[in-house]
Amino acid sequence: MPYDERFAVFHAHMDKVWKLLAGEEVDDALIPPFPGAAGGPRFVLGAWSSPLSLKRAARDYDGWMSSSGLTNIKVMGEGIKRYRDLGGSAR
Repeated sequence: MPYDERFAVFHAHMDKVWKLLAGEEVDDALIPPFPGAAGGPRFVLGAWSSPLSLKRAARDYDGWMSSSGLTNIKVMGEGIKRYRDLGGSAR
């Protein structure tokens, strides 16, 4: 898979995963959730602190985990601030 397409494919598949976990049929697949488990587990987006990744993490996921490349504490702190400014939280 081309490197620059990986996140688009990932997000497209996550949309399917969330539908399946909600009990919806997707492409002839149906995974009925266990009682009390509708919606499935929480998902955290692990990515760099790019504006697009932080926006997706705050809007679509249950949190953001900085990737291992963010070894500078100042850069990581700035990413956390931007994530929170976008409405992200630790749910």
